[in-house]
This record gives sequence, structure tokens and C-alpha cells, in this order.
Amino acid sequence: MTPDPQKAKLEALLLTKCAGHSGLPIPLFDRAAAEKLLFRIDGIRLFAHSFSFYQGLAHGTLQIDEILRFAADQGLHGASINIDIGGTKALSRMSNTALGRLRSLADELELAISLEMSSTEFDHFQRAQQIAAELGARWIRMRSAKVGRAGDVVRDSIADLKRIAVAAERRDHCVGFEQHEALKSCEIVEIVTAVDSGNVRILFDFGNMINVGEEPLEALQIQAPLVRLAHLKGVRKVPGAGGCGQLGVPEGEDDLPQAKLMFDLLMLGDYAPQVPIFILEKVVGYASPPMRQPDDGPDTEIRHRAPSTLPLSADGIENDVRRERQHSVQQVQYVKSMLKTLREPAKCVLAADG
Repeated sequence: MTPDPQKAKLEALLLTKCAGHSGLPIPLFDRAAAEKLLFRIDGIRLFAHSFSFYQGLAHGTLQIDEILRFAADQGLHGASINIDIGGTKALSRMSNTALGRLRSLADELELAISLEMSSTEFDHFQRAQQIAAELGARWIRMRSAKVGRAGDVVRDSIADLKRIAVAAERRDHCVGFEQHEALKSCEIVEIVTAVDSGNVRILFDFGNMINVGEEPLEALQIQAPLVRLAHLKGVRKVPGAGGCGQLGVPEGEDDLPQAKLMFDLLMLGDYAPQVPIFILEKVVGYASPPMRQPDDGPDTEIRHRAPSTLPLSADGIENDVRRERQHSVQQVQYVKSMLKTLREPAKCVLAADG
């Protein structure tokens, strides 16, 4: 049988930086698969992320409306904003009038807004829901901030999310629960499965599994049935005595199998895309220490550790703000280029098939 050059080309692209961990099987790349991939790429919704502009929001004069303008300038479809980033400028500190102005701007720019919060506390979620109502946001990302025995963290997270699910269902909000450097993929799946709500699903982050000793493609394979959102970013692994940490770097300089992760996420779902939103999180310089060893037992202690850092540069906040925008533009260009590269084998398959 003559080798299929387009399939070989696609597989060579997808297996870049896989390091022996291929994750979800690559499907037979026939006409149906090619049409599906092109349809998913054409319909992809890319969002900017407020954390990509952390220094400007937390230490500079950057305002949240500027993130929306950035998204529009770059041809993105929306912005995902953490409600607590920005001090007095944060969404959680805004009046309803100010939130209304932000919604008007988003409508004018034809952008959607999703929200993020960094806990599973119910009072915190209620505030996020109030903000979501003002902004017309449907998705709210959250993560566990708990420490203690892993089994206790899983149990308590289930209890938190069950209560949150009731409130989310009441207002038709969707929760994206993220693996955030402390929980293993099987634990994230256990939590979301136990909550048993169509309004609570998983946000897959390209790098956060590294801190618990997992490989990105293996983590996605475990989480895949429940994934509905994704954080895209560049990460370099930082091995150490206590496990493996991560360092935020530009895509192309990272250790991640970017093309395979993107392909797998795009292809999820038999009919409609399973992952409707891809959020571009650019955090060059973000350093996150290990949380767990690969061989930790099922009920290991999740402890407080040195905090993740995103240090200010010595040459001033103005240069940090300039670099944040620069890095974010580069990420948009990288992702769009990768999508264009993924299109080529699919277009060739359709052309050859007549």
C-alpha cells in the first residue's frame, strides 16, 4: 500500500515534542476527519486572558477595557477576565454602572466575556454570578485553593461544587473547573463526575499538570470527556528534587506538544465542537514550583508551598506593560499560524478526494 503523504505530514506535525506520550489516538485522516478539522478551525473562538496583562493591571495603569480593545484589534472573539485582578480596578470592585459600560463596549466590539475566580468558595461564586449577570457572561472558571490530604481536598471540592452547581443551573451559568497545579487529572475527573451537573465541566490548561508529575497529552486523555474550555500557553518544565515545576515562556521555546494538544481539543465532540472557547494565557516569566511527586500515593498531603511568582522587571513597569502586549501579540500570531498549518493536510485530503 502506498503511504499517504498527507497523513504522514499531519502525524509528523502532531508528534512534535510528544516525547513518547501521544495521548489520544490520531484518527484515520479521511475526508470526514479532514472536513471536521477544517470546520472546527474555521469556527474556533479565541479569547484574550486578563492574566496575560497581570503586571499592567496589578501594578500599572492598564484598565480592563484595554484588554477588550486588544482582543478586538487582534481579531479575537472575546476576553476571559479574573474578577479579582487589578486591585481597585478589578471587576469585583466595580459598580454596576461601570460594569454596564464595560458590557456596552464588549457589545460594540462584538466580543464575548467569560469570568475567572481562584477558589470554590460559595460567597466568591455568588459575587462572580452578580458580575456575570451585568456583563452577560456565561462561563465562570474556578479552581481549588485547598490544602490537606488529597482525599479531603477532593471530598471538600465535591461539596463546594455541588452547592455551586445548583446556583449555576438556576442562572444557566457554566463552570469550568481547572486543574491548577495541585490536583491530578483523575482527581479532577472524580470531582466533576461526582458533582454530576451539566453546568460543571473541566477547563484544560496546557501546562498545569506538570506540577503534579503528569504529561500534558496523558492528562488531556484522562480529562477529555469532560473538557469544555482550554487555557493555551507556553511552558518549560523545571525538574527539581521536589518534582517538576513550570516556567512560562513563548510558544516555540516551550516543552509542550502544542499542535497535538490543539488538534485533540479541536476534534473533541461528534457533532458540535465540545470545546467552544480557547483562552490565550501568555505568562512569560511565570514561575510555579512543584506540588506533588509522580509517585505520591492517592492520599498524599497537599501542602502550602512557595507561591508562584511573576516578578517585576528591573527596568520599570512601563517596559513590563509593553512586553506583556508584545508577548500577547506573539502568542496570537503563533496560534493562528499553528491553525493555518493544521489546515494544510486537511485541505490536501479534500482536494485529492475531489
